[in-house]
Amino acid sequence: MIVKVHMLAFGEPGEIREVEVPDEERSGSLLDQVFYFGQNDFQPQRHPSVSVGDVIEVEDRLVRYHVVAMSGFTPINLEQFNEFKALPQQDRHFHKFCTGRED
Repeated sequence: MIVKVHMLAFGEPGEIREVEVPDEERSGSLLDQVFYFGQNDFQPQRHPSVSVGDVIEVEDRLVRYHVVAMSGFTPINLEQFNEFKALPQQDRHFHKFCTGRED
């Protein structure tokens, strides 16, 4: 399975990394597996490794977005994704989607 990751933490504007989660490895949380296989230690690419502040796009019957947070993942909708993407790159790490804090 190929999963798109929007490289909003350290990537260039519009940069997307395609992370392959091997079928034989599919068990448990898909988001955890995308994070694991999105590291250049396991799947070297010209993109940065998947990091806090990146957005994983999961497409099944619906398209769902999940921000890689400091602890886990924060589900967001398309409108929130577009607002998050519009933030200056250096501010995304401190956003409530990444920190889990509301203040």
